[in-house]
Amino acid sequence: KRWFKSNEKLLKQSEDIKLGIEDLKMRRNQILEDIEFLKLQKIDLEEEFILVKDRVGEFIESFQYLLDNVGLKTDDMGSQTNLYTIPSMAFEDRITIIDEREYFIEDLAANLGISGIRSDYSFDLAQYIYAIFANRMNLLIVGYNTRKIADAISSVICGRSAEIITLPLGYNNCNELISVVNGLTGKVILIENAVDNISETTYIPLIKQNKDKFLIFSMESSENIGILSNCIFNYMLPLDIDTIIGYELDKPFCYSAVAESIFNTDSELQSKRYNFKDLEKLNKVVELSRTSKLRIAEVMSIIDSLDSDNAIYDVLLFSISMLCKSDDNKYELKNFIE
Repeated sequence: KRWFKSNEKLLKQSEDIKLGIEDLKMRRNQILEDIEFLKLQKIDLEEEFILVKDRVGEFIESFQYLLDNVGLKTDDMGSQTNLYTIPSMAFEDRITIIDEREYFIEDLAANLGISGIRSDYSFDLAQYIYAIFANRMNLLIVGYNTRKIADAISSVICGRSAEIITLPLGYNNCNELISVVNGLTGKVILIENAVDNISETTYIPLIKQNKDKFLIFSMESSENIGILSNCIFNYMLPLDIDTIIGYELDKPFCYSAVAESIFNTDSELQSKRYNFKDLEKLNKVVELSRTSKLRIAEVMSIIDSLDSDNAIYDVLLFSISMLCKSDDNKYELKNFIE
């Protein structure tokens, strides 16, 4: 009996294997049929591509003929600059030299208040901007009245209005951008329409080679902040201006020139590590690369060195909160703050 049961079991397994083999053969045949169908589709697509390519070629030739007839050459078009620049202006012949960072922050806070930043935020924002520049990073001002705010910063750094560069949509001439910036006389450069309108490969080389300019980028609205590549936050920090803007004051800016030494800082390694651990807790709130967190931790440590307890508050208020677009992110941010 045991032998019969064992034999029956083996026979059943053998039948199952045969059925499995037949099923695999059917699948193989179906796959072969699909491959043949895809090959035919590939041939059709190649023929369509050749037709389209020929049509495009004819169009380009016709367009070139039109340009030649109206007196335009493609070489001439490529050599024209698409940049629009507004040069900086000096406000006063004699300006004071600031060689203490505390004085710089006080004057910057006053200028930010004049430009429309509410008084209860101007000093904290001034500290934050100072720390960003001291960490050799750049600003991304998001919101209304960015030119006025750039002038407020420039007036206290070099006693002049900011140089302004406006880029057209899709601009991609990296070498020209670097050349234009290097040729400007002002120290503070506001670059408009860059971050959300052109590829970061166009302006990041400028950031990397820049040695002596204070670069400020701007966006009119935070609507597109979510589509930006995270890598840009390795080089710049966003400032959410719309949430802290008020009325401009009818007063002149404070004008001065800063000694470069005030931006030379040496924050403690222990402070950086402590701040980095705090930022690691924000993983559920916002996606930032490890490099971005390390750099933000350095900015926070510089604020700590100013005897301020507001480092994490500044980062959350002026930068991180703007990056929290979904309700889930906002909920996690609220939990983190609490």
